[in-house]
Amino acid sequence: MTGKRPNGTTNPPVEFLELLPQGVGITNSLGVFVYTNPRFDEMFGYKEGELIGLPGHILNAPSDAPPEELTESINAAMKENGVWKGEVYCKRKDGTLFWTEARLSSFQHAVLGQLWLGVQDDISDRKSIETQLLHAQKMDAIGTMAGGIAHEFNNILAAIQGWLELTLLDDTLPTSVVDKLNHVQTASSKAVELVKQILLFSRNQSVEMCVMDPTGVLSESLHLLKATIPANVMLDLNVAEHCGCIKGNSGQFNQLAINLINNAVHALEGNSGRISVRAGVKMAEDVPMSEDHGVSTSESGQCFHLSVEDDGVGIRPEHLTKVFDPFFSTKDADQGTGLGMSVVHSIVSNHHGQIAVSSELGKGTRVDVTFPLVAQEQGQAKQGSRRQIFPGTQKILIAEDEVSLAQIYSQFLSQLGYRVATCNSGREALEMFRLSPEAYDLVLSDFDMPEMTGQQLMEEIRKMKPDLPFIISSGFCKNEATLLEDHTCVFLDKPVSLGALSETIRRSLEVHAVNEDQDSASVRMRGQSGRQSA
Repeated sequence: MTGKRPNGTTNPPVEFLELLPQGVGITNSLGVFVYTNPRFDEMFGYKEGELIGLPGHILNAPSDAPPEELTESINAAMKENGVWKGEVYCKRKDGTLFWTEARLSSFQHAVLGQLWLGVQDDISDRKSIETQLLHAQKMDAIGTMAGGIAHEFNNILAAIQGWLELTLLDDTLPTSVVDKLNHVQTASSKAVELVKQILLFSRNQSVEMCVMDPTGVLSESLHLLKATIPANVMLDLNVAEHCGCIKGNSGQFNQLAINLINNAVHALEGNSGRISVRAGVKMAEDVPMSEDHGVSTSESGQCFHLSVEDDGVGIRPEHLTKVFDPFFSTKDADQGTGLGMSVVHSIVSNHHGQIAVSSELGKGTRVDVTFPLVAQEQGQAKQGSRRQIFPGTQKILIAEDEVSLAQIYSQFLSQLGYRVATCNSGREALEMFRLSPEAYDLVLSDFDMPEMTGQQLMEEIRKMKPDLPFIISSGFCKNEATLLEDHTCVFLDKPVSLGALSETIRRSLEVHAVNEDQDSASVRMRGQSGRQSA
């Protein structure tokens, strides 16, 4: 062996232990180290020979389990086959914790008596992967559950919004009633956005980007958060008005703000503190960004800037580079998933923005986010626009198992002049279609129905009428990508506004009519060509 024993005598040479890729530590009957190889010292962060004479228990991580349990487990294994194997949670010299895979055996030494030989491998990477897989499985389970809940909520919200829209079409309603119904509709729209955020965790949902006012969305987020922030936390707000517009998704922007502020609350660890939220327009050179993150700006060099700062515990310098990694978290396992900042980074990237994090241990953390501005005229035009209602006379087959929604669609489309046949199951709709396939110009179907799904209904109907326009709607559909491969099928997320529904129906019918005209022209050209050849 190399190094010195506590009594100053030299260890016998065991050069092969020095070359092993595993950490090897030998303790005497009192549990005191008499030898460690270079890999062992490196693994635990000690200098060569520094552990000699120190008790082995200083390398054990704090544990809820009493040490007697581990001792009993080791003694039982040693008695049975002379070797104990297991995973041990260890502590380095700097206090960081990590997992090792250990093998322990004992032998008799001519001078030192009974010695314990421990061979350990650092399995931190493997444990990290296992943790990520467990988190992924957990999130998958949550996503599946969220999808089911979202489907039910979306059907309820679709009915609420549908009846509201139908009611608001009545021009005889008193202004006071219309105002109240508009408030209900606004609340319903917020619920729709909330469900969409839930769905972000259950599928790779494509999000619609439009020109939006970020301060308006931020104000709504802050209003929702105020009720959830602990009373001992002061929220210091400085949100400028008229900051211009960005191109983004209000639901994702709302989620970004909520995640950043929730992270700041967690950083206070239950103590009193202050969270400062600042938002406004800034010049790019005035925004604190790291050198490798340029700031996207408008032509004037301006950008929308949001910062969230807390006076909490701060982040260790070695952890700053990992804050955007999925599943990375310094919190206990029951206090977070480690997805908050990863989601924030993803949202910022989707919005062509930039993000930077600065922190000082014990003093707090600041997150700066910027987004490029777009022309404000675009935003005003977008906000002021409303969907047009498109009438028609074609015959539409509705397949919807939610009776209330079927009634809404039927009543609305009938008011627009369409001829409507309504069924409450895919099987019933198929039987009705078989009676007179040529009578129908379009099918509007729910996706998730008992006995026969909307996709199965479409496949059966296409056998009789291949080019029939089809619209499928759902509160949650995992087969959306497959449906979109069929260019004559349109997919709509529930709840869909009646204006959007009428627009989609009109567009589907117009595309179908153009295709039919092109097919007819092609047939006529082939006929003329045949006559000329003759």
